[in-house]
Amino acid sequence: MTKNTEKTLKTKPILINFHMHSTGSDGRMKPEEVVKEAIAAGIDFMCFTDHNHRIPWGEPFFSKSYVKDVREMQKKYKDQIDISFGIEIDWVEGSETLIKKQASEFEFDYVMGSTHLLKDSNNVNFGVNFDKEIFFRQIKEKGINTLIKEYYSQSRLLANSKIFDSMAHFDLIKTFNKNHILFNEEDAFYREEVLKTLDEIKKADMALEINTGGLIYDCKSMYPSLWILKEARKRKIPLTIGADTHWAERIDAGLKEAYNLAKEAGYSEIVRFKARKRISILI
Repeated sequence: MTKNTEKTLKTKPILINFHMHSTGSDGRMKPEEVVKEAIAAGIDFMCFTDHNHRIPWGEPFFSKSYVKDVREMQKKYKDQIDISFGIEIDWVEGSETLIKKQASEFEFDYVMGSTHLLKDSNNVNFGVNFDKEIFFRQIKEKGINTLIKEYYSQSRLLANSKIFDSMAHFDLIKTFNKNHILFNEEDAFYREEVLKTLDEIKKADMALEINTGGLIYDCKSMYPSLWILKEARKRKIPLTIGADTHWAERIDAGLKEAYNLAKEAGYSEIVRFKARKRISILI
């Protein structure tokens, strides 16, 4: 990938939020409201990453009017904030042809892949971070180790597809793991699954997202955990940062803390995307 580097101002870090949702999918704010809130929060680079339709769940979120709105915002606010146009696509095994089509349907700056879905005991998709009751029922039926193995197996398939620029919220499987009640991240089994998946991300030349959204869920931790970021650093996997914004209070939530986490893991730069190419920002 082409690599450019932007220097950080000493007085203020260059803030990016490359995971933002609007009413183009399941966000609560219209695209222009998202932009105005981002400008007010002092964000320099932002990216709309509204969801594609969740393949097993119904109609597409994307509409031509939404795309038109984003394009208009890019022009209208170009002197105040740099706006990239991206998409968050749910990985569903067996739907690679459709996913490739969606990833190339518009001139995206950034295509982010997410592993949200696993199969339940009846071969029906369920979200690993949406419904706590369903997730715990699947633990009883299949066992947490089986779910962990399935989750990271799907994440490796996501990477192997070579469709995506980055992987969102890498260890989303820990969402309900409050105080390690479900599993211990230091267990050899868990570490092996994580490291195998990081190796596939490296092979695919993808970035990894620090997602601040985990701070508001049971795990009270960013995705991914610090030890995972340190392992990513060993593999020279680039990082990007996003707040998984769905409402105004999440516009810049945890972004500065995410920068500090990246530094603690040994990173000196993060990346943003334009025209599917990485641009590095020193931190």
